[in-house]
Amino acid sequence: MYKFCLVHFQRSVERVKTNFAVVGHGRQDEFQKLVNVLLSDTTTEVEFLETVETMLRDFPHTRNWIRWYFEHSRGCLVFPAMQNGTIKGHGDTTNAQEDIGRWFKTRAMIRSNIKNPTLEEGLGIMLREGQTVQDEYSHELRGIRTAYGKRSNPIQREKARADKRSGRNKSKGSRSIETL
Repeated sequence: MYKFCLVHFQRSVERVKTNFAVVGHGRQDEFQKLVNVLLSDTTTEVEFLETVETMLRDFPHTRNWIRWYFEHSRGCLVFPAMQNGTIKGHGDTTNAQEDIGRWFKTRAMIRSNIKNPTLEEGLGIMLREGQTVQDEYSHELRGIRTAYGKRSNPIQREKARADKRSGRNKSKGSRSIETL
């Protein structure tokens, strides 16, 4: 699984590097060096977070791309610094408060570029996170894509599952006069 995700990430890096609207012409080597730091087995947590900050500052159009790859389920499979449980958001601890606090700090840094959020900033970040989930769900219900992959929505997926369970097939539907 790890190599599979890493290959996809490396292909994505190549696409991003060659998109001059995202990584300016002549800055591909600079961008690749930052990516190499993120992928290094020797990168510390501090170096990792500083590199992310540098990428967000120097290549601001990579923000959505960075967010997507740094999500817990993907990031810990690609970046060694996220595998130890402290950056990835849901650590090895069973202490729920520490776990949520770590998740929250990661979200604040990646989504809002804030290292130590104040209470007001924290509430704003939580509100935006909740709103993002609500917006994505609403968009999915209307059939608007919110992620990579085949376009569908929850209602369509449930209908397809029901059809599959009942053995119905669209191509074997009822015939009409127009089809004769």
